[in-house]
Amino acid sequence: DPCGRKPQVACMAGESSHEKARGERSRLLLNTLWVVFFPVILLWHSIRIYLLPCMGAYWSRFVTRIALSIGNCLCCCCFCKCWRRHSFCVFCEFLDPSFPSDSSSLGKWDGKTPAELDREVVWVRGRELC
Repeated sequence: DPCGRKPQVACMAGESSHEKARGERSRLLLNTLWVVFFPVILLWHSIRIYLLPCMGAYWSRFVTRIALSIGNCLCCCCFCKCWRRHSFCVFCEFLDPSFPSDSSSLGKWDGKTPAELDREVVWVRGRELC
């Protein structure tokens, strides 16, 4: 045995030219498949990483806007708007009583009085920014 191994193990020294050609063909085929399918794989990953989360964010904003408009229509029976102070209602905008939309939530800022802050600061919800 020229390789010094057991006879059951194939020896590379005795590899025929036909086996070498088959190995080169398979390597060439794998390289060709990689070149052909690489743009498809790249496109899929770009869609999966960038486009789908972006579409999910738009869908979430769309559904939230519809749910809030339904909630505002259905919950109008209470004139004191106490339903807005309950966090379990998914169809209504939540109002946090511990964080009012006035100068008391900001505290001292830029040396201005609370009255000046109330005149200058405009409070908006996150969905109204876009």
